[in-house]
Amino acid sequence: MNSYAQAGQDVFVYELLEHKTDGWYVDLGCSDATKHSNSYFLERLGWRGILVDIVDGCELRAGTFIKSDAANPNARLKLHYKTLPAVVDYLSADCDDSTLGALNALPWNKVTFRCMTIEHDVYRIGPTVRDAIRDVLFKRGYTLVCADVVVEWPEGTFVPYEDWWCYAPLVPPEMMNRFKSEDKYWRDILGL
Repeated sequence: MNSYAQAGQDVFVYELLEHKTDGWYVDLGCSDATKHSNSYFLERLGWRGILVDIVDGCELRAGTFIKSDAANPNARLKLHYKTLPAVVDYLSADCDDSTLGALNALPWNKVTFRCMTIEHDVYRIGPTVRDAIRDVLFKRGYTLVCADVVVEWPEGTFVPYEDWWCYAPLVPPEMMNRFKSEDKYWRDILGL
């Protein structure tokens, strides 16, 4: 498996969803088309989706790229959100300091996400934003599977920076239990 993600997020999704090859994704803060992309591997398998970023970089991807601030969606972004199925398999949110705003701008009343990887950068900005993101997702019925996933950043320094989530009614319990962890290096979570 050729992972393109910074911390194996694509491997997590692929394994958690039992090697699904025809899923849907929303990638908020997609940045570069392939480097550190959480959705590119899935797209290569046949997944469809929406890529959103405030800078150019994903125009050549198969998914629909929308240049927009995910925290303040414009009419074009809202229109594309309306085209999503009721269940989207994967949400990746990596909007740096705007991740909480991007989550709050999602059409939660119209879509449920089977799983999510949400960057919170607790190592850099402290626990306030992470805790607010967790509050939003817990209130919506999501289960925190991997809390404070650890990445090596910068080289030689290991820091917690992200949470991995599931919507339990849509994911087999044995799959969630396989990855259940807290403050663990992403390679150890995935057994790599």
